[in-house]
Formats: sequence, C-alpha cells, structure tokens
Amino acid sequence: MEPKSYPLYTLEPSLRISALCSAFQATRAIGYSNGGELHDFWEAVFMLSGEVEITAGDTIYPLHAGQMILHPPLEFHRLINSGTCTAEFVIISFAATAMPVSSRVICNFPTPTPITTYVKDLREQFVLKDDFLLLHPHQSSDSAVIQRITNNIECYLLSLLHSDITAKSATGRQATQYSAAVAVMQEHLYEGLSATALATLCNAGVSTLQKLFQKYTGMGMMQYYRALRMQQARTWLLQGKSVKETALALGFQDQNYFSTAYKRHFGTAPSQAGTK
Repeated sequence: MEPKSYPLYTLEPSLRISALCSAFQATRAIGYSNGGELHDFWEAVFMLSGEVEITAGDTIYPLHAGQMILHPPLEFHRLINSGTCTAEFVIISFAATAMPVSSRVICNFPTPTPITTYVKDLREQFVLKDDFLLLHPHQSSDSAVIQRITNNIECYLLSLLHSDITAKSATGRQATQYSAAVAVMQEHLYEGLSATALATLCNAGVSTLQKLFQKYTGMGMMQYYRALRMQQARTWLLQGKSVKETALALGFQDQNYFSTAYKRHFGTAPSQAGTK
C-alpha cells in the first residue's frame, strides 16, 4: 500500500532559546551597583520589589517592581539601586536562535510567580558557579525536564513581548547629560578624541563627565569611549574587514598600536576575531 501524502505546515518558532547562561534571584541593598557588562547573548531582568536604575547603552531607565527589561546581545548594561529600599529581582540570560524582537524591550509582568518558579526549577537541575551561572546539568538531571522548563520560559517571555510595551527613560539632569555624552562619543568613534575634546563637545567639564560615567557605567569616561571604539572594531573585523582597514577607519595611523589596544581590551589579537 502506498503511503498517503498530506500537506504539512512547517513551524517557524518566534522565540527559541538555544543555550542558557544564568538564572538567579537576588536581593541588593541601597547603594548597590554591579560592574556593568556587555555580552553576546540576551538578558532579562525582572524587578520583584523596589526600584533601580538601569543603564542600557546610551539610556538610563528607572525599573520598578512589576517591570522587565530585556537587553539584546552586545548592549552594555548596568543595574544600580539608587532608590530608598532594598531591591529584589530575577535575572535570566540566554542565547536564542529566534526572537520576536531585535532590540531592547521594557514591559510589565502581572505576577512574579511563574518566573521565580521557573528559575527555582531550572537551578535544581544544574551545577552552579558563583550561585548564578548554570554550568552543566547534574548527573541525575532529566533533559526532558530541562526542556520543559525552558519551553515554559519561552512561552512566558512570548506572552510578555506581545503585551503592552513601555520604555520611558529617566528624565533627570544627570541621566539626560549621560545620554547626550554617549551620543557624542558614538558620533566621533572614528576620531580617537581626547578627554578634553570630548568634554568640549559635550559642553561639560572632564571631571563632571568622569563622575557621570563612573556612576552609570562603573568605568571612566575614556575607558567607556575606548570600549565603544573597540566594539566597533570587532564588528568590522567579524564582517570581513582587514586589521589594517579597521585600524585606519578608526583613526589609528599605527596598526601595531591598534592591535595592542584591541588585545588589551579583548584579550586576543584582532587577527583572531571570530575564532573563539
């Protein structure tokens, strides 16, 4: 008997988590701030209680209880508890082969119970490092259980990303000044300006900008500017530009000096971009 032929609908997932990095719930005191980071995977921060300031690229956001911010890959971000009470939050970071959004998202979530449950269940399946990184499953873990939990997280995120999305940035003087300064840096990535030149373009003093970037990024003004330039260099190298082309495009007349600066920042030579 010949098999019958039936039409099949090919499924294209809107959101598919392909790898997990971290999953944890934390409480942080007033005045807490992390060091700030940038990585090539997604990170979701769910505020359970309190209020924090989130540095997300060139913008500062207040994040309240009941709000989630989703950072895209390669977006610099930092969490600062500058409020008046202890802050509690959940963070999940992951790589994805499919996402319904391509940039930063801030939205509301109705109740923290699902996400805190998924994180607790997920952590029980993994060996942890520093209490937040998911290293590898326990020998007794069930891959089907891990898949089920991950699928639940996917569904939960999808429900939030299709709800009302809000993204109101902070309007205070310092937050506004920070955003303007980062915009100036991005406009002048290819010139390698000095601290004095940047401050002049920002209509601010060097010491003022230094304090501003220390507050919102955890690093000095010039350190942040160099990081932006090196990230642009890495992007170009991954796109196929030669080391010489990249160095010249960023205003480095000396290719060796560029290679030294790149290696100091990433730990590898520019010729090795994309090999790790």
